[in-house]
Amino acid sequence: MRHVLLACLCFLLLQPTAYTQHLWGCYSIGGTYGAGTFFRMDLGGGNLTRYFNCGVGDSGSPQTTFLPQPGNFYYGMTVSGGQYVRGDIYRFDVSSLQYTSLFSMDTASGYYPRGPLYKAGDGNLYGLTSNGGANGLGVLFRFDPSTNVYTKLHEFDGPTGQYPDGGVVQAANGKIYGMTTTGGSAGGGGVIFSWDPATSTYLVEYSFSFSDGFTPFGTLTEYNGFLWGLTFGGGATGNGTLFRFDPSTSTHLLKYSFDGTNGSAPQGNLTLGANGILYSAASQGGTDSYGVLFSFDTNNDQYTVLHDFDPLEGSRPRGQLCYASDGKVYGTCFNGGANSFGSIYSYDPVTNIYATIDDGDFTDGGTPYAGLIEYAFTIGIEETDPNVVRFFPNPASRKINYAVETGALPDQILVYDPLGRLCSTLLPVTNTGMLELEPGCYTLLIDWTDRRSSQRLVVTGE
Repeated sequence: MRHVLLACLCFLLLQPTAYTQHLWGCYSIGGTYGAGTFFRMDLGGGNLTRYFNCGVGDSGSPQTTFLPQPGNFYYGMTVSGGQYVRGDIYRFDVSSLQYTSLFSMDTASGYYPRGPLYKAGDGNLYGLTSNGGANGLGVLFRFDPSTNVYTKLHEFDGPTGQYPDGGVVQAANGKIYGMTTTGGSAGGGGVIFSWDPATSTYLVEYSFSFSDGFTPFGTLTEYNGFLWGLTFGGGATGNGTLFRFDPSTSTHLLKYSFDGTNGSAPQGNLTLGANGILYSAASQGGTDSYGVLFSFDTNNDQYTVLHDFDPLEGSRPRGQLCYASDGKVYGTCFNGGANSFGSIYSYDPVTNIYATIDDGDFTDGGTPYAGLIEYAFTIGIEETDPNVVRFFPNPASRKINYAVETGALPDQILVYDPLGRLCSTLLPVTNTGMLELEPGCYTLLIDWTDRRSSQRLVVTGE
């Protein structure tokens, strides 16, 4: 299936199309007002352009990865925006370059969000704040983008976890899963929790101890029916772990312990690449103790150091990686670089070539916390009736049929996960066809030369 998608992508790149894939991201400080910038670049890293200077109006410092939406805007969060300067949920329109603060966080609502928003199957956005709420230990919240209503779902209290530093993900069973860095019942090492939207039930699924990993950062990644994640410390040598969690049995399995030489203290997410390979970075350890880029093959549990960071090219990698449609992995370094304000880099798994794309600075923006996303925004193009192309069944097991019921064949069908990562690219050549996806929630964008349609799809894996 992967070879088919790559062949389709190669064909697509040779054809004229109204939509061009770009990488979007943000710097957390610097720029005109000192609070960071939004930028866009071509695949490969060319033509990097700053589109917005944070700090004007209600905008603040962004530290979370963007959540793209069909059309020409995306959602995000800041740690210092809004009316109370404690963070906000915003919408950014790339056609007008308009920043709109949708909700201002305060002590009661929860504040300082560190992870991205997540769009679940019910159409609501879910997220975490690292502080605030009734106990001052952070909250799990839901945000309705149609009404801009913010609802606290759970206020962390210690035994049920505290101080989350990441986002959430919806598993195939419909539940929302996340982690906290501390708290729980096994020595305060953090928890994996679930929230069931159907029953409004919060449950601690697993409490971390030092031996199996301690202090999980980031967001869980769903693959092959399991949730995969990282811990900052603990494990065999205390340098952190890579683990797998089975949501059907609430079972945790330690898959790998960092030992310092091969990296330590990971603070980001695991990103799924081709053929079941996960990519991420450790913020410390490695040859020069500035962190490493690594891969983990879920087929044989093989861990491989791909690159050792150094202070001149960037150090302390932290944010979510992006596995883009050109086959490269893109990431950010929080520190180091030519100007000591961090950097943006790419890595090609085929050629093993690492390249620095941009060195942050205070003038144009630097110190990136968040990762990049790949997305093609449509400027000034209206969405069309989604029933022109039908996908069935929905929800689906793994294989999904599609049928073009009226009109011309679309130029392409793009499949995105809820974090905005491009999963599949299809070029329909007949009125019917099929695609196969791992369990999860997806956004399907169906493109013609002059218009676009979007649909939501749930894959259960059952």
